[in-house]
Amino acid sequence: MINKPQVLTGKGKRMVPTKPLQDYLRKVYAGNNYRYIAKVLGTSQGSVQKLMDKDVMLWNKADYYAIRLGLHPVLIWEDWYELTALPGELELV
Repeated sequence: MINKPQVLTGKGKRMVPTKPLQDYLRKVYAGNNYRYIAKVLGTSQGSVQKLMDKDVMLWNKADYYAIRLGLHPVLIWEDWYELTALPGELELV
């Protein structure tokens, strides 16, 4: 059996930490304002502001943002599969 980190949940929904995405955006889009980042992510400037202040986000929104950046989520969250797996999905048979 694989030891996996506990999946973060909020109101019964699977969540992932925002820090890896925040770090990526700060590194790659340094010098760009939230309006520009919002355009890249396909969201509003206000949503980017909230994203940069949050600790966690819904896994499916994280997936969407990674795709908008032209990346697979595992390139932002190294433990993506462990974070988003449902109980029992990573157990070895």
